[in-house]
Amino acid sequence: MNIKDIINKLFGGLQKYFDTEKELIKLKVVKELARFLGMVFSAIFIITMFHLCVLMVGMWIGFLLSSFFDNHLIGFGITTVIYIIWLIVSVKYKKTLLIKPFTNIVISAMTETSNNEKIEDEQQGA
Repeated sequence: MNIKDIINKLFGGLQKYFDTEKELIKLKVVKELARFLGMVFSAIFIITMFHLCVLMVGMWIGFLLSSFFDNHLIGFGITTVIYIIWLIVSVKYKKTLLIKPFTNIVISAMTETSNNEKIEDEQQGA
């Protein structure tokens, strides 16, 4: 075996190693993208269902108050005022009510995935 064959064998092994690493990186990106899209679609579904529930509860409260006052205008007017107060409180305290909790959820989901990958890598390496 001459030196040329040894060099070709060495660089051929390196090329195979780099190809394998490239494929592994692609698979990890696809895995993370799929997990992210799953989280986005589940969040969209949950938000949509929440809005439908809020709409139905608002209609229920409007009709309930309308029956108490025998006037649809007063019943749905009070319901509208309740929603406006809810909106004002949400805007005023958006940082503590909306931004921080969602930020914490995203950070915990991302770090959980990172920790799970580290554990899997350690188990495969052992």
